[in-house]
Amino acid sequence: MPVWYCRHPERLPLAPVPDLRPATVLLVAGQGVLPSERLVADLRLALDDRELAVMAETAWLAAGRPGAAVLLGLNLTEAAPEMSWQASLPLTPVHKRQLWSCLCKLCFAP
Repeated sequence: MPVWYCRHPERLPLAPVPDLRPATVLLVAGQGVLPSERLVADLRLALDDRELAVMAETAWLAAGRPGAAVLLGLNLTEAAPEMSWQASLPLTPVHKRQLWSCLCKLCFAP
């Protein structure tokens, strides 16, 4: 028999919550800069809420550079060739197009 899980446990606090899984998209922010709430909200709209994780560069380095299916970097202090996309804030229209193109290609392409 199939098991039902609630994708929005905040709406139904007694509903079963699915097991946590590693993030599909990891956004690493460097130089003490956190991405804007608007950018994170836009990413969460495009992705399932559990697919996005945001981490400071220092914590990412201390954790041994954990990976994800898609690694995004903002204002990184050192080169990280494993990143799928990197840019510095403020994001230009070209950076935003590259970001969405990267996400579409890596997350939604068949």
